[in-house]
Amino acid sequence: MKGLPSDDPRSFMQQANVHCAYCNLTFEETGHENVKLQIHNCWLFLPWHRWYLYFYERIMGKLIGDPHFGLPYWNWDNPHGGMTMPAMFVDPCSSLFDDKRNQNHLPPKLVDLGYSPGANEIKPPAKVIRDNLCIVYTDLVRATTPECLYGKRYVAGDPPSPGAGSVDRGCRNAVHLWVGDPRQPTQEDMGNFYSTGREPLFFSHHANIDRLCVVVPRPKKSRSAQEKDEEEELLVIEGIEVDTGNSIKFDVFVNDIDNFDDFDKAEYASTFSQVRHKNSSNVKTSITLALNELLEVEDDDEILVSLPKVGGDGITIGGIKITYSSRAPEEISNVFARHEILKTLVQPGWQQPNPLRFEPALRSRFRQRLGWSPIALHRRRKEWHASSRSFKG
Repeated sequence: MKGLPSDDPRSFMQQANVHCAYCNLTFEETGHENVKLQIHNCWLFLPWHRWYLYFYERIMGKLIGDPHFGLPYWNWDNPHGGMTMPAMFVDPCSSLFDDKRNQNHLPPKLVDLGYSPGANEIKPPAKVIRDNLCIVYTDLVRATTPECLYGKRYVAGDPPSPGAGSVDRGCRNAVHLWVGDPRQPTQEDMGNFYSTGREPLFFSHHANIDRLCVVVPRPKKSRSAQEKDEEEELLVIEGIEVDTGNSIKFDVFVNDIDNFDDFDKAEYASTFSQVRHKNSSNVKTSITLALNELLEVEDDDEILVSLPKVGGDGITIGGIKITYSSRAPEEISNVFARHEILKTLVQPGWQQPNPLRFEPALRSRFRQRLGWSPIALHRRRKEWHASSRSFKG
């Protein structure tokens, strides 16, 4: 991109100027004299930047001959190595290098999501990490209404900047200010909207914002226990396009932003994975994940879905939605039975099937639901264990 002629619309500077044009009160709105255009500080912030990155990514993929190219994201929300400026951006010999950066914030300095220019920066690393996680949680999870998260309504003819959402004004702005160079007249490059597109790190920064802000509306909430028994809430990730010649994996977390390495603590929903095929071809698939237990006590209008760990090349995700699946009474009983049996089978220290190891309450619930005797249950558990096949009651 940097090697293209300056008048080529795909060139690095021309693409940087796109951000300047839409984000710096540069142009008047068509049909509205003296009304300047600004896609920050309103509900257009996230979708506009998402499309900006999409076409930027497409241009880069075309130039390098890789239709599956994806922008790398700077995961400054991750305390396990993500909170320092990525090494590939600080190599002076790299095209990703920009000398207009705060020299006091180069690695190993941790990014401070509570940063204010001129403020005291003497803060222990442990406190920086604690503060960062708190700020990310506040900005992206605690903001439970569309207006709080995305910003206020902004349509043609409205005066600019009606009100920023937390995703715009919080940690996103802090990273801009933290990277911008105080030696420059107006904190170029990253610290000013007109010049921020000239900073390669900007695109990885916003790729992370895009990653963190996959919010899915919930058609129903505050369901009773009976309704949850009768109907499973499902998270559907659809349009997953993959190259079967690659090994691919990504994890799915719900309403969690800082525990992606702790599967036993975070709101871990499930995983998509693919083992490499000998014959390479592009396929489109989907996964459906059960949410009832995961969201047992949550009544939010929306949920935050994160796909933080992507391994492998050549994957595109088409969309995410929530649906509901009704179950007949006999299906409810079968689901309950399989859940309880599997939970019992994986008890720590379990070695040999023994009906006496069932808690009395569990045994009573099995008899009531399915009419099984302890002996029959013992036999079926033993058969399941011996065959290593899915249990079918």
